Amino acid sequence: MEVTVVSLTIIGWIPVAASLFMFFKPIRALTLAYLIGWLLLPVDSVAIHGFWDVDKVMATNIGVLFGSLLFCPGRLTSLRLRAPEYILLAYAGGTLITSLSNDLGLYDGVSSFVQRLMHTAVPFCVGRAFVRNRSELMEIARAVVYAASLYALLAIWEWRMSPQIHKTLYGYFQHSFAQHMRWGFYRPIVCFPHTLGLGAFLAWTTLLAIAMYRAGELRPLLIIPPQVLLGFLLLALLACMSFGPWGLFLAGFGMYVYRKRQRWRWMLWVPLVLAFAWMAGRHSGVLDGAWMESAVKEISADRAKSLHARIHSETVVLAHAAEHPLFGWGGFGRARVYDQWGKEVVTDGLWIILLGMYGIAGLASFYLWWCWPIIMTRRAKASLAEDPVIFPILIAVGMQAINLIFNGFLSPILTLLAGCAVTALYAERRATARAAAAAQAAYPDLTRQPRMQGAAG
Repeated sequence: MEVTVVSLTIIGWIPVAASLFMFFKPIRALTLAYLIGWLLLPVDSVAIHGFWDVDKVMATNIGVLFGSLLFCPGRLTSLRLRAPEYILLAYAGGTLITSLSNDLGLYDGVSSFVQRLMHTAVPFCVGRAFVRNRSELMEIARAVVYAASLYALLAIWEWRMSPQIHKTLYGYFQHSFAQHMRWGFYRPIVCFPHTLGLGAFLAWTTLLAIAMYRAGELRPLLIIPPQVLLGFLLLALLACMSFGPWGLFLAGFGMYVYRKRQRWRWMLWVPLVLAFAWMAGRHSGVLDGAWMESAVKEISADRAKSLHARIHSETVVLAHAAEHPLFGWGGFGRARVYDQWGKEVVTDGLWIILLGMYGIAGLASFYLWWCWPIIMTRRAKASLAEDPVIFPILIAVGMQAINLIFNGFLSPILTLLAGCAVTALYAERRATARAAAAAQAAYPDLTRQPRMQGAAG
């Protein structure tokens, strides 16, 4: 491993993240570790001989695990495995089957299994295990909104001055600079892999901030009033100058506003149905995407050209994935496709990447796990729609289900909050069951089944 600023920052973050649990209470340490790790660490990975490549997500997860086990082990050991954890194990275990079915060896299978667990299961399960009451969930949500508001100032600065923060800190620009100029301004990126990832983050955090503000849960940050924090977020979202994040925010905001007028459960299912319809239609060949290109062309010819390139790449990779449909091609670039000039056909959507690498089994198990918080709402109380934290998180989960069709940015912050929401939903179920049992014990005559007329006495 070459010692550089990047390698020292990423590897050094592991003990720093773990030490946060020694100085702060568990919820605050957890929140600081993920927010600092995801928002400020460099976009790169460090190759360690005999180990996995460590990026900022894995470094944060390793540090959080060490810190939790050393300073608050009771939080993790108290987690009771439920359906989403078993689905995660099936998703990660499918990568092992993929490696064996492609003759890549047991070592590669175990390595892929651990990597999937570290990148997806750890933030979700930590969120499930750490949140024990509503005040802790509110503390995490408030910290996320505050961090996003301050981060928005960096995005606004880059919008005006050019995206140079990552280069200034770590010595290089993490993406193609040509993609970060539009309409005479610069598209901010800060320390995200791409502007679209930053835009999606700002889209759902702005929605969460609006919900908390309307409920009176968004307090001033030092001397900055909540209205100003909301202004930072909205301006930074506009500064991303991307139709995708704008569309996600407008759709999520519409769902949040409309929830009081109609049944809110079916609205949460709409983005899931659309995502599955797109994947099924593209996989079966029923949808070619021409209608979407025509609609986007009415708004912007450049965006229509970009969409055409994405759909064409999907079509090429789908044909290659059809050769190994169930468990995919595995790693080592086997799922990639190259044109006649040897240039890689690049795909951006996470769904097509998962389909190519891990097949239908990997794609289905991933989306089933990701959509589980929304699936749980079929038995939730109607009052959930008024919750200023859980309901916007559920909307964000649906927004991300759509976003992963076109992009591959899965935020560990949203994964953490999704785990927190699942814990809250399970707690609501237990409280409802206890209340029903108490009512039956207190008033047995009211819950007793009536005897059938004419039955023998």
